[in-house]
Amino acid sequence: MSVLKNKRTTSKAEFVNTANEIYTETINFLSRLSARYSRLLADPTAKLAAEVVDNAEKAQSFFTSDDMRLDLRKQHLLLARGALMALDVQLCHCYMVMMKNPQGCFTDAKGNNVPKKEAEERLETMSQTLGDLIDAEDELLKGTMKSDADLRRKRKKVNRLFGCISENVPCGRAAPDGTAANHWCRSVNSSNTNNFCLVNTNGNANNNNANNSWGEAPGFYTMGQMQ
Repeated sequence: MSVLKNKRTTSKAEFVNTANEIYTETINFLSRLSARYSRLLADPTAKLAAEVVDNAEKAQSFFTSDDMRLDLRKQHLLLARGALMALDVQLCHCYMVMMKNPQGCFTDAKGNNVPKKEAEERLETMSQTLGDLIDAEDELLKGTMKSDADLRRKRKKVNRLFGCISENVPCGRAAPDGTAANHWCRSVNSSNTNNFCLVNTNGNANNNNANNSWGEAPGFYTMGQMQ
């Protein structure tokens, strides 16, 4: 698939956008390394930046519709954060190496090295930009994992037993006053033509004549509809 500029789109996930920005700024920063150090530092550092992007994109590709996809998403978010932390250390090493000879990192329009002080200021600005982006991405990744964990906990509050019993109610269906109440289930009692299945207030399965008045919960809840 083409990634030409006119076909690229901005992701709705900010952690993906920030990861891509980190990659771009990292490549720009590494281009200031001299040829002697570039062979040793540039390639492994660029690969770490690419890992952040790769895992962020993969994490975003999973819908949060069920726990299995949430688990896969979490794995890639953790891998992205691990690569991010390693990238931070590697960039620090690159910065320290470049600061040993900052003049060699920049040239003016005539191809001459810029003064040491100016070169140091440029390197400081570039490293600060990368540091801010890395800090922002770290917070975004942690925030996304927290949000996903909250969603998982929210889903666990819904008990799928006949799609109608919530863990917030000690036993049975909630009555208007918030207490537990007997309630009908969808299932008929196949052994008796007059009875339907129900759940007692103590949570036990039971059955009773259809002419009795108990709470109603005839529908199933689709978990994928939860936002």
